[in-house]
Amino acid sequence: MPEVHVVKQGESLLSIASAHGFEQWQVIYEDDANAELRKLRPDPMTLLPGDSVTIPDKKPPSFVCDTRKSHSFQLRRPDQAFLRLRLVDMAGKPLAKARCSLTVDGKEMPESRSDGQGIFAQEIPRDAKQAELRVALGEGQPALEWTLEIGQLDPISEDSGVRARLANLGYSPGEQGPLTRALRAFQVDAGLPASGLLNELTRSRLAAVHP
Repeated sequence: MPEVHVVKQGESLLSIASAHGFEQWQVIYEDDANAELRKLRPDPMTLLPGDSVTIPDKKPPSFVCDTRKSHSFQLRRPDQAFLRLRLVDMAGKPLAKARCSLTVDGKEMPESRSDGQGIFAQEIPRDAKQAELRVALGEGQPALEWTLEIGQLDPISEDSGVRARLANLGYSPGEQGPLTRALRAFQVDAGLPASGLLNELTRSRLAAVHP
């Protein structure tokens, strides 16, 4: 019998699917019982704590085959999770080909480099919660380090999601209080009218800069 899962902070459809024994999150998200969830959260990887997700019954696959012949079946690999970041300096210039070291929930991942556009991507466990990223800029320069709370970002449609994105971009909105000053600074940098108001144009531009 289907059950309802109430989303907690830090959860995504990948981690929810894994916790309930599903290899593909699409089985849950595309179930008819989650039609309203799809309307509310068009980005399935960004859920809000308190959202309700219906977990459908598992349906074992069935096949019609000629028993007089041999058949091969190929299992689909479970969906994987990727951490994908764009690394830029204070001037917005991409940190291209930078050496990146990632530790996920205490486990060191293979060292890699960002690409020519400063994009760093690394496969991580589906239920990962926290990561430490270290970026080496070159000989004689101090490395940059960040602590990443995986799955903690709220949808852009929520004020909490706007506040978190502004903070990640360095606009220092604080944990509470008006967003006016941070929004005005972002609008100036984005070439928008500096009203300090959270209108749809500002929200759309913020989503483009920080999905």
